Amino acid sequence: MSPTSYRARGHAYETLGDFEQAKTDYERALLAARQAEDGRLEWQSILDLGVLWTGRDYKRAGAYFQQVVDLSVQLGDAELHAQSLNRLGNWLLNTGQAAEALATHQEALALFEAQHDQPGMAETFDLLGTVYSLGGDPINAALMYGRAIEVLRVVDNRSVLCSCLAMRATFACPWSGFMSCTLNWSFAQCERDVVEALQLAREMQWAAGEAFAEIMFGGICASFGQFGAGLAHAQQGLRLATEINHQQWCVGAPGSAGAPAGALSCGDWAGGGTRTGFGLLDHRVPLRPGRGVCSSGRDSAGRGGAARDAVMGQEPESGDGALFFPVRPGRARSGATAARTRAAPV
Repeated sequence: MSPTSYRARGHAYETLGDFEQAKTDYERALLAARQAEDGRLEWQSILDLGVLWTGRDYKRAGAYFQQVVDLSVQLGDAELHAQSLNRLGNWLLNTGQAAEALATHQEALALFEAQHDQPGMAETFDLLGTVYSLGGDPINAALMYGRAIEVLRVVDNRSVLCSCLAMRATFACPWSGFMSCTLNWSFAQCERDVVEALQLAREMQWAAGEAFAEIMFGGICASFGQFGAGLAHAQQGLRLATEINHQQWCVGAPGSAGAPAGALSCGDWAGGGTRTGFGLLDHRVPLRPGRGVCSSGRDSAGRGGAARDAVMGQEPESGDGALFFPVRPGRARSGATAARTRAAPV
């Protein structure tokens, strides 16, 4: 088989949630690309592996993303360099390096704008939305996702559109106001976006994207006092995530379910989202050291940083843990590269 065929099959396995088969095909594609001395295919195969590993081992994913940045410089390809910067920038953000992430994405955006590359600009707007969301600015986050959505509809990138719709709804609804002011959308507006995201994920048979949208829908419903519906959506997101062993969403689902469960007094689901999430790591999807997970907060006992360091395979640092935001399931690809997403989603 050719490197392109291995990549296509690996992408299919990844979409279906089969990590091991996807990894095997991406590694075969990488080996074949190097044997053929095809630099662009080598770059694509390394990127595929980096994105795949974001759901299992964030430290390992970062090593792959640095490799694609270095290779893009060696190849002298501005398009690939901009895409590489975006992958690295999203990784930087989700490892607590927000200032570096912002600068990296801005560098990528400038390169895409100089090339009038609409898919690349949409990808970067999406990722900048994540930077603003983590920086406590839900208004600019939602507006940035809106800019991405406009372009994504034009270029017909359904997978990244799916994640952006879910993210805009999340940061336009009142529950994001714990950080600052929001766009204060109505429930109907938020529901419209997240229902479209779910429909897109199901049409693509994209299990990780569907799980993510369900989890976000749970928090949105809770934001408007619809606790029963919120708990149901969060539980469905957890079921989907558990089926494909997507450890990030297995941790994220209880965070979304915590508020409605508390309001409904639903036993183990109440009492703090991330505390329940880390309990799931212990009892449902055990993690070995070195597997990376980013959670959307810290538990009430202040153990977020220590738990994060444990799953990242790092020594705990003194002081309280940093606030992490989940990586989305999508990945944007521009130019000659096919869009699958995940995209994800950063």
